[in-house]
Amino acid sequence: MENDKKLLIKMCRGKYNSFRAIRNVIQYITQNKENGDRCKYVGGTGVYYCDWKKAAIQMQRIQIYFNKNSGRRLYHMVVSFEDKNVDLYAVIDLADKITDDILKGFQCIYAMHGDTDNYHLHIVWNPVNYKTGMKWHTNKKEWAEVKRKIYDLAVKCKAI
Repeated sequence: MENDKKLLIKMCRGKYNSFRAIRNVIQYITQNKENGDRCKYVGGTGVYYCDWKKAAIQMQRIQIYFNKNSGRRLYHMVVSFEDKNVDLYAVIDLADKITDDILKGFQCIYAMHGDTDNYHLHIVWNPVNYKTGMKWHTNKKEWAEVKRKIYDLAVKCKAI
């Protein structure tokens, strides 16, 4: 990755071990602040992402169906762009590719925020794969590979 500083990819360290945590994170990433300038776009796959309450319930139902409704109930990643002049359509394309390629089979919601010095994506996903019932697990080496794939997709989408 030749220009890492253009893209920062970070996994949020919250425990997210309850249904309330799922609801709170999804609500946070998809809702605007009072001035209306936080959330620029919302998308996702495998859930009704236009309604954060329904999306949270849908994630919970998959976890209950596969009897995996304890421990970590949600993952939350942030992808930040150094350049405020980034092509917003390219960022949305990147988010779609991350959810379709890297997180295939997992219910995902993403939101593009513009309330800081830079645009950034919040991506949350259900750790239970809705097709197989298997949980998402990564070690440090696998996480490094995920980050490399995201960087490659960002270049491909012309987001960086």
